[in-house]
Amino acid sequence: MPIRSDVTIFLSEAGLTRLNKQLANAQQKLSKSELIDLQEMLDRNKNSQTGQAYGGNMFCWLSCEWRSSHPMVKLVNTVFDEMDTEEFSFLRISEDEKEFEVRGDYYNNQFEKHVRQNQLSKSIS
Repeated sequence: MPIRSDVTIFLSEAGLTRLNKQLANAQQKLSKSELIDLQEMLDRNKNSQTGQAYGGNMFCWLSCEWRSSHPMVKLVNTVFDEMDTEEFSFLRISEDEKEFEVRGDYYNNQFEKHVRQNQLSKSIS
């Protein structure tokens, strides 16, 4: 059974423009099944208005398969590689509490996203 993750992405306006260009390019490069996977992921975005708030654009996926082979993940990583870290913020938290990923520093973390890892310890009697 695949591991699921919650993913949040904040993009500056320039970042959203880059993402849209990559989406347009993908339509000509990807296979039909990859395009379907890409569209299904976009449709699962929990924020129907692309999160236009605080001068940024937000995408949010809950309990999704965020694997490196997925066309959406490849596309997002390509966009991140083209951007300065101040233009985006990425947070992925896996259902495995020890696995999470943070990238970018969109406007010095103006959305105040933080990751805290709570560790439970067993008491020894």
